[in-house]
Amino acid sequence: MKQLDNELGLIFDRVSLKLDAKEYEIYWYLRYKRMPYDSPTNIARELGIPRTTYISRKKKLEEKLRKLIIEMIGEDGVRRINEKFFRIGDFE
Repeated sequence: MKQLDNELGLIFDRVSLKLDAKEYEIYWYLRYKRMPYDSPTNIARELGIPRTTYISRKKKLEEKLRKLIIEMIGEDGVRRINEKFFRIGDFE
């Protein structure tokens, strides 16, 4: 599990280089500072932006990260990570 966490971290760190400043701020908070009990209101307050702005930026960030990850590691890489991490292959 530790190896997989490290592998996923490296992928996200490579992808994060292609984010603009606003996207990177949200990415950094979610990756390094977020607690399991944080709500969108608390995160937005911590970032100093309105809650609705945080929610829309997070949605855009998720879409962009998804596209960048597929570009960088390909669909086979995504499938491999899904099988290891989420065990998706076990149920098909």
